[in-house]
Amino acid sequence: MRCTLLRVLNFITLFALTNILVYSLIFSLRERHEVKVIQGKERRNELQTTVRSQQLNSTIKRLDLNQESVYNAYTALRTRANFVKEQCKNRWGWGTPYELVGFEKKKGVDGIERLQERFTVIRDPWDRLVSAYINKALDKRFSYMFHLPCEWLKNGMPPLSFPQFVTCILSRARTAGEQLSSPKASLLLNEHWQPLHTIALPCVTNYTLIADFSHFKEDTEALLKTLKLNATLTHRNASKNKHTLSHYYNQLNDSMINDLAELYRYDFLLFGYDPTPPNRRQQE
Repeated sequence: MRCTLLRVLNFITLFALTNILVYSLIFSLRERHEVKVIQGKERRNELQTTVRSQQLNSTIKRLDLNQESVYNAYTALRTRANFVKEQCKNRWGWGTPYELVGFEKKKGVDGIERLQERFTVIRDPWDRLVSAYINKALDKRFSYMFHLPCEWLKNGMPPLSFPQFVTCILSRARTAGEQLSSPKASLLLNEHWQPLHTIALPCVTNYTLIADFSHFKEDTEALLKTLKLNATLTHRNASKNKHTLSHYYNQLNDSMINDLAELYRYDFLLFGYDPTPPNRRQQE
């Protein structure tokens, strides 16, 4: 009788363990499948983003002054705005429909009726960072007075090198304890090198016109005419840079380059800029 009871208990125990192993295997396979599905979706999103970025760059290049055709600033302003709106919608589902913003419709100079215009100016993150370094870090009045971006800066010290400048920015962003591309990390930085999307908030504002700093004169002239403003915008604080962008980024190691690409990740994605650093491109 006792032997029979032990056999029954052993059978029940073995049966329970077998069920546990089977269910564990099922859940493990299911979890792996879900991870692969998620990774596949993320990969498709990245590919779609790359394709859209290439389409935008292709469109802008066809309008560029360096090409045979004449740069059409009016078309470029709308093209960039539509690209950003598509990025916000497709990648995150962000953005408020124009009809819910509360602006009245008005006719533009092209005769098309639209809601009130909203505009901003964007800039390639690689170019913007070097400009900030030249204009702010090398200006002792700014860097020493506000101890930016390095808190240890004191009067009498030599100007910051570009690697020192970048190191201090990345160190400050890391104090957030999150990914460098996170909003929390971005908001810890000075506005001159803070990722632009956290300042302009393109997925909330729904810009209808976006100018590019590389075409400052043409874009701002078209912008003012579109807005029917009798004014002139001038480029102040233009940096007197005698070197190419590659000159500066050649001073950084791979780790620093990759960290900068992560810091400005969403500027590249949203605005369609090339995330490849200038010193790694075939042509600058």
